[in-house]
Amino acid sequence: MQLICGGVLEKFPELKVAFVESGAGWIPYWLHRMDEHYEAVPSFLPELKMEPSKYFKHQCWVATEGEEADMESVLRFVGDDRVVWASDYPHFDCKLPGTLGWTKHSGLSEEVLEKLLGKNAAALYNLKV
Repeated sequence: MQLICGGVLEKFPELKVAFVESGAGWIPYWLHRMDEHYEAVPSFLPELKMEPSKYFKHQCWVATEGEEADMESVLRFVGDDRVVWASDYPHFDCKLPGTLGWTKHSGLSEEVLEKLLGKNAAALYNLKV
């Protein structure tokens, strides 16, 4: 919250931020809540020139861990270009072997899976693919 609402992303528009080791399910609620505050009491956030969710969609990525329950909401709210997949290896809850088994029944298109499983991380880290 402080990165966005404190004006850090406004001041440094080329800064990239990745939220990892936290899953992604919290993002839709949190961004929606910050946007509500921005609309209701904009004087509390004088550093911001646009809604908090727009800063996230421009400069932030979130790592999903394995098979999250409501990935569709996350993708719908932040966009399929702001989510990267993480195996959570070597933690105990990493599903090895078979950590990518969820992709077969996810219902996500090949294009979206390509983004989640590699293209988005390449964009985040400025890697040529």
